Amino acid sequence: MKLITPAFELKRGSYYRFSFWHREVASNICWDSLYVTWGTKPNACDMTNKFGDQLTKFSFDQWNKFWSDFTPPDDGIYYFAINVRDKDATTGEIGFDEIGLAEVQSCADKNPVKGTTFAPSKIIDR
Repeated sequence: MKLITPAFELKRGSYYRFSFWHREVASNICWDSLYVTWGTKPNACDMTNKFGDQLTKFSFDQWNKFWSDFTPPDDGIYYFAINVRDKDATTGEIGFDEIGLAEVQSCADKNPVKGTTFAPSKIIDR
């Protein structure tokens, strides 16, 4: 299953954070994988550029936040896809909420000792 976002006009060299909340119903059932891809066409076959972490064999009965940063290689229109894979057609349900994209500052060359960066947990109880 691939959920594709509406179009975003992005600028080369800027930093963006793609994020969403997810929750799986029937926590005793595991999904095979969840990951994010991007593309420049809203076509599932063109969404092959994977970025961020990949969850494997996962199931959470509480809401969890998934986020990953993205830097577009060129100015233009971009689409993002949430990819969920499972070999078993009888798995439980999965829900998504607050899917979004926001421009963020890069953490490159920042010194956390001086308090200039903050790295939140990738899994947050909601």
